[in-house]
Amino acid sequence: MIHVARDAETGVDLAYIEGPLSQSRGTTLRAALLDLVGTGSGKLVLNLAGVTFVDSHGLATLVSVWKAMSYREGRIVLSAIPGDIEALFELTRLQSLFEIFPSDHAAVLSMMPSDKELVGEYQIGLPVAPSGGCDGSLSQCMTLA
Repeated sequence: MIHVARDAETGVDLAYIEGPLSQSRGTTLRAALLDLVGTGSGKLVLNLAGVTFVDSHGLATLVSVWKAMSYREGRIVLSAIPGDIEALFELTRLQSLFEIFPSDHAAVLSMMPSDKELVGEYQIGLPVAPSGGCDGSLSQCMTLA
């Protein structure tokens, strides 16, 4: 199953994948993700926290999605990968293809422009910074100036 949300402030698409990434789901999963690449914002975070198993077909699906996003000149990153699945990415050296982040928050922040286009406080699903401002900690907020 895939749940998709778009962060209204950044326009980043977040896809939460649950269950196995395997041959049994390969065609359906690939079609859903490729559709998201084609119709989405061009910025995609795949949260793999709910993934229970990955086989070679699952890896091929992720590579296909990465290639489609590259052709679109977009960007795809992974977040919240369980330890055993992250070890598989290291074993297959796919961590050199995919940027991997520990959380959605870090992944979405990586999609933010590094030039000073955005000014002010930015947070993703976090409490608004106290009126005294932001302490600079990503756990509360990040001030871009």
